[in-house]
Amino acid sequence: VATTGVAGYGAALVHKSARAGAPPDVRWAVRPIRLGVGGFAVGVVPRSMRPPFKSLGKNAASLGAYLASGAFADAEHGERPFGPAYGEGDLVEVLLRPAVGGGRASRTDIVYLLNGEEVGVAVAGVSAAPGSLACAVQPYMGGVALLESGGRVG
Repeated sequence: VATTGVAGYGAALVHKSARAGAPPDVRWAVRPIRLGVGGFAVGVVPRSMRPPFKSLGKNAASLGAYLASGAFADAEHGERPFGPAYGEGDLVEVLLRPAVGGGRASRTDIVYLLNGEEVGVAVAGVSAAPGSLACAVQPYMGGVALLESGGRVG
């Protein structure tokens, strides 16, 4: 699956999570094929969020995005240093896993990996079950993304 960004906002690739009843961890793998002009973002959104997925790192409905520059951005905290920059051909993975000590309520950590190495927890203790979240990719003008895998880990 590939998408090409369009002038101004770019296009988004979203892979909805697998059916209920599967193991609780969810992982998506995205490979930037072409970054395009103006950036590239891999983020997490509620499944209820409707396209177009503009400005994943600024949109209040989004749970933030790992940017090609290495920063993580969300509406509440803005852009901040997070991990290494990534580029064309790298593998950016998003792992949703139950938060440690989450208690009885569904709490999820959003973890990013780059080329198989864990970058870190971008968002800890989100009040959402993994099945209620989806991966969103925003390749800006001329960017192309390939979703290499997605869904439940098991």
